[in-house]
Amino acid sequence: MIFTRAIGLLALLGYVAASGAHDFSASDLRVDHPWAEPAAEAGGVAVVYLRIVNDGTERDTLVAATTTPGLSRTVELQKPAAESAGYETLAEGLAVGGGDSLVFEPGGLRIALQDIGMPLTRGTRFPLFLSFRSAGTLEVEVWVEDENSHAGHDH
Repeated sequence: MIFTRAIGLLALLGYVAASGAHDFSASDLRVDHPWAEPAAEAGGVAVVYLRIVNDGTERDTLVAATTTPGLSRTVELQKPAAESAGYETLAEGLAVGGGDSLVFEPGGLRIALQDIGMPLTRGTRFPLFLSFRSAGTLEVEVWVEDENSHAGHDH
């Protein structure tokens, strides 16, 4: 009976640890710590950052990102514009080679949720669907947090 309780406790601890995990994977691709900055007003832009790691040997391409209806009118993959302080949309997507990674971070690559339907406050979580040419669609959970609180994560 003690053995059965111990197994049950271990299973529960495994569930709790897994539910707190902040990494997602599909095929040979892994997405580490997707997070978004708080956005105070509906109708504005919310920005998502993350890291995509390709643990395989074949190249894959992130072709699109979407979210649930009502959260954002459109979602764009963006990079800093070469000739201005703004961003430009990457209509062709972003390739990640085998053994390589893509890092979306403040001042660099980003996923922009345009015309958000509600404010995003610290502690909020929402789904983001990343569509890859080969691996298919991967659902990740984005955590809304300040950049300073994100800096302490080791992912």
